[in-house]
Amino acid sequence: MGALAYADDIILLSPSVTSARKMLGIVKQFAAEYDVKFNPCKSQHLVFGQGCPVKTCLSLDGQPIELSSHCTHLGIVVGDDADNRVLTQAVGDFNKRVNCVIAQFGSAHCITKYRLFKAFCMSLYACPLWNLLSKKANDFCTAWRKAVRKLLSLHPWTHNVLLPLICDDISPEGQLHARFASFFKKVLTSPNECVFTCGQLVIQGSRSNVCNNLNLICSKYSVNRCSLNSVGQVLPLVRKIEFTKYEFDDLVKAGYTRNLLCLRD
Repeated sequence: MGALAYADDIILLSPSVTSARKMLGIVKQFAAEYDVKFNPCKSQHLVFGQGCPVKTCLSLDGQPIELSSHCTHLGIVVGDDADNRVLTQAVGDFNKRVNCVIAQFGSAHCITKYRLFKAFCMSLYACPLWNLLSKKANDFCTAWRKAVRKLLSLHPWTHNVLLPLICDDISPEGQLHARFASFFKKVLTSPNECVFTCGQLVIQGSRSNVCNNLNLICSKYSVNRCSLNSVGQVLPLVRKIEFTKYEFDDLVKAGYTRNLLCLRD
């Protein structure tokens, strides 16, 4: 699998600089044969792995291709420190959307505002690929809580455990977990052999974020990851997360009751 294409974006994967140059030669030949032009100025090349030469020289149509530490492909940051870059970008975009909703609909009813918040601020593109074990993932959950307090005009000291109850929703962590489980279900049912194989590799164990997230969720919700070889085993995991709406044990320990739901009205 040396090339990944989506619309007019193409990724070339090669184990060495020599093979990369050969692949670029094929690209040049294809362009000449089918009258296609590739823009070297919009192209970048990245080097992965320890012990690889940091300085490499690649060119296309006689023009050098920029060497970068990271780049964005289809909205996903690839390269050095990609995990933190993706989450930093996601938190920033989330805060911008929240401010726009508050500015435009600040006087609307709280239920209407929260529905708008869910629709316009919680798209969270590619969040199943986030590293949910990182501090940046916790930063997003913190941003969610601050946004809800501001959106619904709640006191800044409103307990974190109460926020999902007031919103009649699951916690931000639970929402991320549910989206990951739904994503992984689609991976295991994909008709694409490559995608399905990736799912099986995750179950067997890998060093990817997806594998780490699966370990986290299986541990948190007491699911045996080795039993997830079929979609029939993944569905209960999705439902288990989606129906874990309220952490009543934590509420009891904190001395709260559901009567505080009147705050929502």
